[in-house]
Order: sequence, then structure tokens, then C-alpha cells
Amino acid sequence: MNKKLYFPALASLLMLAGCTADELDESNGLVPLSLSANIQAEEVTRAGTTLLNEFSNEELGISLTNCVNSSGEALPSTTYTVGTGFDPQPYISAGLTATVKGYYPSSAASASSFTVSSDQRNDGNPAGDNDAARGYKGSDLMVAEAQDATKTSPSPTLTFVHKMAKLIVNVTAGSGIGSINSVTLNNISRTVGWTASSGELGTLSNSSDITMSNNGAVLIPPQTTNASNDFLTIATSAGTATYKLGKEFEGGNVYTLNITVGLDRKSVV
Repeated sequence: MNKKLYFPALASLLMLAGCTADELDESNGLVPLSLSANIQAEEVTRAGTTLLNEFSNEELGISLTNCVNSSGEALPSTTYTVGTGFDPQPYISAGLTATVKGYYPSSAASASSFTVSSDQRNDGNPAGDNDAARGYKGSDLMVAEAQDATKTSPSPTLTFVHKMAKLIVNVTAGSGIGSINSVTLNNISRTVGWTASSGELGTLSNSSDITMSNNGAVLIPPQTTNASNDFLTIATSAGTATYKLGKEFEGGNVYTLNITVGLDRKSVV
């Protein structure tokens, strides 16, 4: 079992909006907020199920203090779709310091819990309306700590970090095995309590299975698995193999499990 940091390098800086402090709304003294964001990148990737290393057209949830809309009304939150912009656009009230906090998926800004998908064989859609539709990327809870913004400095930088643990499972067909048909994590707590304001995870619940791709990755809430329970089920052309594993999986880390399944033996590294 190998363990290494989940995010050894920062991806390129991504500009989310482009206004300057000089572009003031003189009629009401409001300053338009703009953002830049870093997303911390992983080292190990796999085609089709890589974690986000940079934003493309994803929707981010943004929590605000001391910001208003174009009419001067308090605006406690908004969304930002990368490549499109804010909806609605926030402004900083002159003379006040605003704070800006970011979330991905955008729904995490107002949620009290977070659930990873039970089917992570595909990237999925983070905004999907059912469990399976959210897939792998929809299971990648990220948060950016609050940053200040002022009239003279209206462009804070948000750094998004991963809150879930990542497990890579590589299964090799050994003697007498023609194919690996499916890989399933068993008895995994898929739901964790979530306090958006503090970015803290809470109580685990919803113990169930997660289907993943062979030689692929899965995201789970930080937890310690029970060594007495079946942890992994591998269906092969010659039958099914099960494995037990008592292990602590910490948020923000990636773990690799290499397994050889054969009629004469089974090994886990």
C-alpha cells in the first residue's frame, strides 16, 4: 500500500473575471468583484477519470460577505461558471472589506452533508440530479478558504483543495483468469456531514457499495475501514474474489492498491 500527497503541484492560475479597481460604478460607489483561482492538482491520472487539475466550464459556488448586487441589495452568495462569469455579479460596497469563499461542486455552498456517487466508473456530471449521474468528478468535494477583497484590491485569489480521499485500485488477471469483469468497494460510508462555513467534515453515514473501473480511481470520505468486513469484491471470468482491509483513509491523500487475482493465488500490495 503506497500513500502519497494528493496534490503535489499547483495547476496554472485561472482567471475567473477581469475587472479592475479603476472600473468603478460612480453612481452608487460599488466596486465589481473579480476572482482568480488555483486548483491543486494530483500527480497520478487516468484517462476519463482524472481529478480536476484546472477548471474549464465548471460551476463554482461562491459565498460572500459585504457584497451587494447591481441594485445595492445584500448578496450573500452567487455562482461562477468558468468561461461565462458570475450570476449575479457581486459588487463590493465602498469602504467595506468583503470576504469570498469558494466551493465545488457549487451545491456544496449550501449543503449540510456530502455524498460521493455509488457509480464512479465515469466522470459524470457534478450537477447531476441523481446519484449515478454525478459520477467520479461529482464526488470531488473541494473548498477554497475565505479571502478578503476591498475597493483597492477587488481581485482575491481562491485556492481550492480536495476534501475526499482517493483510492486507486489496479487489478491484474493472474493464472487461469481470462478477464476482470468488475471492481466494487464494499461497506464504504458514502455520506459525510459538512459545514460549509468552516469547511469541516462531520459524521459518517450511508454505508454501501461503490462501483469503480479496474485500474481506475474512486473518491471516498475520510474514514477507517473495518478489517472484519469485506472491503473489495472483484468479479472475474472464473469467479469472484473478496478482500478485507482495515485502513485509515485521510482526506487530501491518494492511496494505491495493486492486486493480482489468479486461481492459484491472490496477492495484495
